[in-house]
Amino acid sequence: MDNKDYFERVYKTNYDCALKYVQQKNWSEARVSLEKAGEAILKIIPLAYGPEKDRYTSKAKSIRELLQEVKSREGSDPQKPVTGGNGGGPKPQPKPGEKKEETAPKEKIPVEQALAKLNELIGLNGVKREVESLTAELEMKMLREESGLKSSGTTHHLIFAGSPGTGKTTVARIMADILYSLGAIEKGQLVEVGKEDLVAGYVGQTGLKTQKAIEDSMGGVLFIDEVYRLAEGGENDFGKEAVGVLLKAVEDCRGEFVVVLAGYENRMNDFLDMNPGLKSRFPNTIHFDDYTPDEMFRIFEGMCKKNQYTISPAVAPMIMGKLTTMYQTRDENFGNARDVRNVYEKIIKNQNLRLYHLKKNGTPISKDMLMTILPEDFV
Repeated sequence: MDNKDYFERVYKTNYDCALKYVQQKNWSEARVSLEKAGEAILKIIPLAYGPEKDRYTSKAKSIRELLQEVKSREGSDPQKPVTGGNGGGPKPQPKPGEKKEETAPKEKIPVEQALAKLNELIGLNGVKREVESLTAELEMKMLREESGLKSSGTTHHLIFAGSPGTGKTTVARIMADILYSLGAIEKGQLVEVGKEDLVAGYVGQTGLKTQKAIEDSMGGVLFIDEVYRLAEGGENDFGKEAVGVLLKAVEDCRGEFVVVLAGYENRMNDFLDMNPGLKSRFPNTIHFDDYTPDEMFRIFEGMCKKNQYTISPAVAPMIMGKLTTMYQTRDENFGNARDVRNVYEKIIKNQNLRLYHLKKNGTPISKDMLMTILPEDFV
């Protein structure tokens, strides 16, 4: 056996061991194995040529990045499951100058206040009914426990299905407040992530990134937007690995955090078919309908009011007509409130340009002129 074959065997053996230790959260052993694998591959690189040399150089980079992640985890209890801070025992201390990763509990707000924030949102009548139903379930569960009665341990993990711009993230934040206020979660934070926050380009790193997001959300809500993207990319993509890590955490850490999976209505079914465990662990779906033209106009009015603009009577029908056409011709790219904001921003930009030219030509600009949107601004 020549030197290259020997070092390849050392590299492969230690790298495979490191990945197993990572899965077991045995960070110390994972670090040792990765260091040995890294040493071996650095000895292989000078013995390789052409594309093979490039491949081993890329592997060396992968090992360095994974080793950095493992070192940041080293010192935590490898056998203790993540508990969100209520498992007892000493916690790993941050290094000097390093911020603690643990999220402190935020201040609770009354359930009534959270529901009031929800009801202030335009439209979303079906969503409001579903959230009210969940709130009723949690309140009755709490009352039963206080009365010494048994209560069912129903899952609070949810699917938010709907088009972009329908308020899914906003509703998730309100739900986090409700769950926290009623004792369903211990800290109440909302952690928002997408595919890029969970999936890495190298073997072994996706599990670490996904586990980090899960740890950050313990005691709160993990909100994964456009979650169906985890099903894209084919066999060479690590999205399926992220889903596997997530499902294991959902099973092992029941009651310690809540997961909300969000995405397009017509693409969520394809995602749920990705893993047989998804449908059983996420049995409840809240549907977010597209905003109607009337609701879109109310959203537009709200943007104007918030920024101290007024809509002249002459321009109101023009804006309503534009929003109606957008609704009637909508497709899967329809952005709901996001598209309304685009219309609003374009009109304000036109108004700024109109007033700029007036001022340039010597016309004094009054406060009323700065506030009023005219038909000329609707181009």
